[in-house]
Amino acid sequence: MAQRASVIPINLRVPGLALALFLLGPMPAHPTHAPPPPPPPPGHGQVVIRLALGVEGGEAPPAGQIGVQGLELHRAGVAGEGNWVSLPLMWSQFSSRDLSLGMIWIADAPVPAGEFDQIRLDAGGRSQIPLGLRLASGRRAVLILKVGVQAGARPGSLRLTLKGAQILVLS
Repeated sequence: MAQRASVIPINLRVPGLALALFLLGPMPAHPTHAPPPPPPPPGHGQVVIRLALGVEGGEAPPAGQIGVQGLELHRAGVAGEGNWVSLPLMWSQFSSRDLSLGMIWIADAPVPAGEFDQIRLDAGGRSQIPLGLRLASGRRAVLILKVGVQAGARPGSLRLTLKGAQILVLS
């Protein structure tokens, strides 16, 4: 029986393998082998927030850029504008294509421990939804925010609206 010859000549396979091993050499064997993140400051928990496209009917979002001006959590049981906790943004601008390809990590920050009853997103306009987050000191919570994409006031600009939230509390 005749053996099939490789498509890649031997003189290209060895250097290519050496280059791949060189580039992968300093990387950890598995993503979870990285050092653990530092604990949040005393009296704080860590909040990680991701945006996920909440597509209705399988429709693709309109093409364009999305600008995020703010993301805030509201302390439960206390009224007024001064009770919103502003979160620093990891990304302030991205495309709708980036959002449709996967989830956008938008915030990862320590937050004073407590209960939060609303979340507000300012991305081409303010949008807020109720939230039932109880964040204990030293704990980590991941919020996955389902968002909708709409055409903005300017051509090519897009607006995000909050559709829902999923909360995962990790130890």
